[in-house]
Amino acid sequence: MLTQIFKSYEIDYVKSLLPQVTNSEDSIFLSEFWLLPWLETLTTKPILIVCQRDSQILGLAFWGCQKHWLGDNYYLNQTGLHSEDQVWIEQNDIICRSQDRPEVLEAMLEKLCELKSFAKVTVQTCLSAQWQHTLFLEPQITQETNFYADLKVSSNYLDSLSKNTRASIRRSNKLIEDKFGPITVNITHPNEHPDLLNKISQLHILKWGTSEYGSGFTNSKFVEFHEQLLGMRNKEYSDKAKLLTIAAGDFILGYLYILISDKHILFYLSAINYADLGNKYKPGLTMHSYAIEYFKNLGYDNYDFLAGPARYKEQMSNNSYPVYHISMYKKTYRNRLLTKLKSLLKR
Repeated sequence: MLTQIFKSYEIDYVKSLLPQVTNSEDSIFLSEFWLLPWLETLTTKPILIVCQRDSQILGLAFWGCQKHWLGDNYYLNQTGLHSEDQVWIEQNDIICRSQDRPEVLEAMLEKLCELKSFAKVTVQTCLSAQWQHTLFLEPQITQETNFYADLKVSSNYLDSLSKNTRASIRRSNKLIEDKFGPITVNITHPNEHPDLLNKISQLHILKWGTSEYGSGFTNSKFVEFHEQLLGMRNKEYSDKAKLLTIAAGDFILGYLYILISDKHILFYLSAINYADLGNKYKPGLTMHSYAIEYFKNLGYDNYDFLAGPARYKEQMSNNSYPVYHISMYKKTYRNRLLTKLKSLLKR
């Protein structure tokens, strides 16, 4: 297998490679829909590693580098900079066919070890926990649970949730409808995206602007990325990113930003109009419950809440799957010693 590192490359080259290694089972986050707009927003592109046999491309991945005095850290399909990674890739992995993954992973990690000052690999929200390699110390893996609503249930979706969650949703729905009117779900036309994204931005900053990581809408790279996904800069991407308006009568409860991958709905973010209606008012639960029923009636298979801890995600889901965060150190005397010291300090 020929494994090459490209430190300089054109977007069109990446666009020519991706169709050769992707198929319908791949994550939308590992497709040109997500990766090309992300690359276009970056000040400095990560290195590209490509594995091929003869003329066939078997796999590729982007590795962003952050230099450190103890050795350089490489991030899979991220840069390692918060401002450029705030769009947050999910369902991450090496980009290849599942049957080629063991061989491609082996070759790619071996190639990284050849880089000067290379010390560590970091992988966020990966679907696979298989990251062992003879040139690396034992990987440090933490597991997180992603929740989703399976829409293929034969009965009403709400009936698949707990009794307490069903009661909370129904109380909230009744309160909202009595106060404002019937609840409706509307998928916004792409022509309305600029105005709607501005409204979402204002609500999102109001809610998250002072949080630890802030709102992505105060980050110009985050905004540019989503303008591309929503077809505001390039119409080619507009069919898989949608904005939903959830209203009750004339009152806008809020907005949902979703991604569509085949028969799967991926919830990306929300912006909610909060009103002082007491503790029975649960606009988030109401919005998601109506959106889930809407997409269930359209024949979609599931509604995925993706990564990130939040109680409502577990409440509103009837199924789950694991994702993994991986750290791997190159097998050197220094890294062995540092690993032992960290273990002792934890004790």
